[in-house]
Amino acid sequence: MKKSEKKIHPITVKCVVDDISIINNDIHTIREFSHSLNIMFVTREYNSIKYSDDRDRIRRLPAFHIYVKNSYKKTFYIDTDPCEIIQQSVEKYLKKLEESEKNKLINIFIRTIKTIKNLMNRNKIEFKKKIYEWS
Repeated sequence: MKKSEKKIHPITVKCVVDDISIINNDIHTIREFSHSLNIMFVTREYNSIKYSDDRDRIRRLPAFHIYVKNSYKKTFYIDTDPCEIIQQSVEKYLKKLEESEKNKLINIFIRTIKTIKNLMNRNKIEFKKKIYEWS
């Protein structure tokens, strides 16, 4: 039997710290939780010159940015229940993905119905032409 592959979601949690060499256990816990949900977790040092999200959104360190498909969504901190925020972000992404798939199926169904109607109308016109030509 083949082992099923994990599908990595296009969600990234970026942990921003003052010093990369000093990582506490809370950050490790959040990292493990993120990986358990199949999302990326990156730790980096604060840099307000290179990252505008650091400059504009961080009020204290350590901080966490969450991105969905490289689009910034939120900044949160250790004392704001980060696991819950991450879980909600994943659920929201999956719900949007599911709705998108439903919409695709509905659009395919509608296009199929329109195509069938168009074919039926063409056949009626061709049939009427043939009858008219006989008279």
